[in-house]
Amino acid sequence: MVKLETVIKRSNNNFDLIRLLAALMVVFGHSFQLFRNDGYPEPVSHYFPDLNCGGLAVDIFFFLSGLFITASFVNSPSRQAFIIMRIFRIWPALIVCTIVTVFLVGPVVSKLTVFQYFNSKITWSYLFRNITLQNVRFFLPGMFDANHDPRTVNGPLWTLPVEVGCYFLTFIMGIMCVFKEKWFTVLIFTTLILLYAFNYEQLFIYWNKPVPFFFAGSLAYILRKYIIIDY
Repeated sequence: MVKLETVIKRSNNNFDLIRLLAALMVVFGHSFQLFRNDGYPEPVSHYFPDLNCGGLAVDIFFFLSGLFITASFVNSPSRQAFIIMRIFRIWPALIVCTIVTVFLVGPVVSKLTVFQYFNSKITWSYLFRNITLQNVRFFLPGMFDANHDPRTVNGPLWTLPVEVGCYFLTFIMGIMCVFKEKWFTVLIFTTLILLYAFNYEQLFIYWNKPVPFFFAGSLAYILRKYIIIDY
């Protein structure tokens, strides 16, 4: 009998393959939004109107994130180490991606002149807000205006503030010793119910969608000794 606590070890699982498949699902799902599809609907949303391939992939990513971020906190040598690992998980790649997009891709692809492009407040707002994850921006001036889904440069950035928020919640619950208490299970299920029962769009438009899957992953880690993967 194989349980989750066994397969969660990096050498004993195919979670990287699952991540790769989820990433391909995101690309496939978004292709129907970015390009004209001549009337062919996105397959998942065709049969399930409230779902789509990309959305399912995001749910998978957040579930796995909840699983491994909770494991990271529990196994970290210190709280400071956990914070440092989370910072390096997000910001180095985010900073490089944003700088390359603004200073290399933007001037080449934009229909504006280089002077007009860099003289636009939108350019610098994109740079600052996306690096700091404060109300992230998806548009750069003169880029992709003629696309089927116009102007969107890097749509998946919306997930990062949510992810960081989940890191913060994990840290708060961790320092409150929630992960060591049996009532953590009740807390998780209560949180899941509340997030689905109430509309949190006034707080953050996306929080009512992927966060429950993050907590489901956290719950899976807490109950890893009891979750059977294979008989």
